Amino acid sequence: MPEPDADAEAIIDALDPTPAAEALPVSRRAVLAALAGAGSVAATGTASAQAGTVTAGEAFLAGYDSTSTASGYELTVDGDTYVFDGSEEIGLPDGSVATTPVAPGGAGVGEIRGPDGSLLWEVGLLFEQTTMSHPRYSHTTAVVDGQPFVFGGEDANFDVRATAEYYDGSAWQSLPDMSHARYRHTTAVVDGQPFVFGGRDANFDRRATAEYYDGSGWVSLPDMSHARQNHTTAVVDGQPYVFGGYDGNFDPRATAEYYDGSGWVSLPDMSHARQNHTTAVVDGQPYVFGGYDGSTGRATAEYYDGSAWQSLPDMSHARQSHTTAVVDGQPFVFGGYDANGEPRATAEYYDGSAWQSLPDMSHPRYNHTTAVVDGQPYVFGGDDGSTGRATAEYYDGSAWQSLPDMSHPRYNHTTAVVDGQPYVFGGEDGSTGRATAEYAGPPL
Repeated sequence: MPEPDADAEAIIDALDPTPAAEALPVSRRAVLAALAGAGSVAATGTASAQAGTVTAGEAFLAGYDSTSTASGYELTVDGDTYVFDGSEEIGLPDGSVATTPVAPGGAGVGEIRGPDGSLLWEVGLLFEQTTMSHPRYSHTTAVVDGQPFVFGGEDANFDVRATAEYYDGSAWQSLPDMSHARYRHTTAVVDGQPFVFGGRDANFDRRATAEYYDGSGWVSLPDMSHARQNHTTAVVDGQPYVFGGYDGNFDPRATAEYYDGSGWVSLPDMSHARQNHTTAVVDGQPYVFGGYDGSTGRATAEYYDGSAWQSLPDMSHARQSHTTAVVDGQPFVFGGYDANGEPRATAEYYDGSAWQSLPDMSHPRYNHTTAVVDGQPYVFGGDDGSTGRATAEYYDGSAWQSLPDMSHPRYNHTTAVVDGQPYVFGGEDGSTGRATAEYAGPPL
C-alpha cells in the first residue's frame, strides 16, 4: 500500500490515536491512509487535533487493494475490508454499516471514488430523514420553539387535509386537526404560536377563516374581510398581515389587512391585484413582489411604509410562483414563470435603489422553495417547465454552488431552517404527493 506524503502523514499524526467517530469505529489513521491516495487528502484536507476534524473533498482510493464487485467496490486497509456500494452506507468489517465517516465536530469526507473515478460513496448532505403521517403538498410549514410544524395540504389522493404535526427531533407528533381542511393557505408564527390563514377547504371552497394553535387546541380568530387563496403573510411588529390572493369568486385581489389582536384592520389596497406573489419584511416594512393580476404576470414591487404603498422599480421581468428571501437586509427573488408562462432561471436583488442581477440558477424553477442559511440563499426543487426537479443549490455571493440532489423531485413542497439546517417537507414528485422529509447539511 503506498505511503501518504508528508502533508497527509501530518494530518494523520494530528488525529491519531484519537478514536474515530462513533459511526465509523476504526482508527482515523487507517481511514485517512485509505483516503490519502495520490496525495488527495494533502491537497484538499485540513486537520485539527483539538476539534478532530478532517475534510477531504475529492478522496480517490488510488493504488489501494480495492476490488470491483457487482454492487460497487471493496477496499482493504490493514487487512480490514470496507464495502462501498454507491449508497450512503459503508459496510464495516464486522458486518455493520456506517453512514457518516466523520470525526467529532467535523464535516468529514465529502465523497469517495474508486480507482476509475466512479463515485463509491457520497456524504448525505441531503438525505432522507423521516416520513410525515401522510403525503402533503401545497401545505405550509413554520418553526416553533426550534421544531418544524406542518399544516394541511393535499395528500396523494388529492384530498385536502386538516391535519397538523411537528417533528420533535426523532418522530412526528400529531396535533389536533384544524377547524377545517386547508391547502394553498399561509402560516405565520406570532408570539411563539403558529397561525393559519385562509386557503381552500375539502370542498375546494376558498375560506376567510383564521386560527392559531395555543399548545393544546386550535383557537379561531375573526374571519378576514374576504376569502383568500394563493395570498401571502408576513409578521410586522408582532402582528400578522395578509396580502392579496384569490377571493371566493376566484378573482385576484389587491386588498391587505392585519390582525391587531382583536380584529382585522384594513390597509390601503396595493397598486394592483396579486396572487402567486411573494412577500418579505425588510427594515420592518412588508414588501410584495410580482404575481398574477387576473390578466397577466407582473414585474411590479412595492412596500407599505405604515400609511401608504410605495412603488419600487420593476423587476427585470414578470414573476409568479417564484420565491423571495432577505439576505443582508436586501430582498432577493428567484425564478418563477414570466408573463409568457415561461419558467425562468433568473435571480436578482433590490439594493435600495435598483434591481441587481445575479447569475442564473442551474435551471429554471417555479413552485420551488428558498431558505437562508449562514447568510446565503438556498433553493430547492421546483418544476423546470417540463419536469419536477430534485436539485438544490446555493448562492455563495458570486456563483451558484450545487448540492447533491434530494432523494426525489419536489415541487409545491415547503422548507424551513431548523438549527441552521434547511429541511424540506413533502411536495409533489411528478406523479404523486410525498410524505418524505429530509434536511441539508452545510456545504463542505
